[in-house]
Amino acid sequence: MYKMFLVFSLFLVTIICCQSNVVESYNYEKDTPVWLKVKIDSISTSDNNYYFGTEVYRYKWNDNFLFEFHIPLSSCMLCELYYYNGSKTNFPNDKTVQKYLNNRTDKVHVWKLPEQ
Repeated sequence: MYKMFLVFSLFLVTIICCQSNVVESYNYEKDTPVWLKVKIDSISTSDNNYYFGTEVYRYKWNDNFLFEFHIPLSSCMLCELYYYNGSKTNFPNDKTVQKYLNNRTDKVHVWKLPEQ
């Protein structure tokens, strides 16, 4: 009886712990702000090869969602990083950049420019 109780208790603890780590899937239509959809549409229809391979990721940092553009042909890291409301981030110094890179969580792939 004791072993059964122990196994059942471990099962419940596992379920409870795992539920707190469940991340909802990203729904582009519902979860993407309008300003970002407009920017993505602009990139998608651009003839500029600069955006080749571009991807957008959403991260959580300091209780905010940030959208990070990864542009392989750009030499500037984190130049296209926006808060959920569309305002561009402006990290005051390298220490803040490192805090962002080390503490961002909940990485979600939002979009990738289709290969043409």
